Amino acid sequence: MSKKTSSRKKAPERPSPVPPALEPMRETARRLFHPTEREPYYLRDLALRNFDELHEHIGEFTEEQARWVADWVEYLGDPETAKRIRGQTREFRKIIDERHRELARLLGAPE
Repeated sequence: MSKKTSSRKKAPERPSPVPPALEPMRETARRLFHPTEREPYYLRDLALRNFDELHEHIGEFTEEQARWVADWVEYLGDPETAKRIRGQTREFRKIIDERHRELARLLGAPE
């Protein structure tokens, strides 16, 4: 007996549905991870274009640069995180890391 293989194509994966209450946060995640019409943040000669790249290089920022990071995060569309950073500049790396994990889950992106 020969085995027949299915000719059906697998449906493309879609992000899991988000409860309506989380939709505003998902929109924030989209703005941060996929910004449109936004200028990059320059760290020396490195252009950071989105929240993922900021997260990847957050260890290269000094505490003195925390307010600039907050300004750029707000510019991308997350005033809530910017406010937290301004209120706790010593914790800005931790704040970015926590927010990155939280928002990446909503988009199904790697944390």
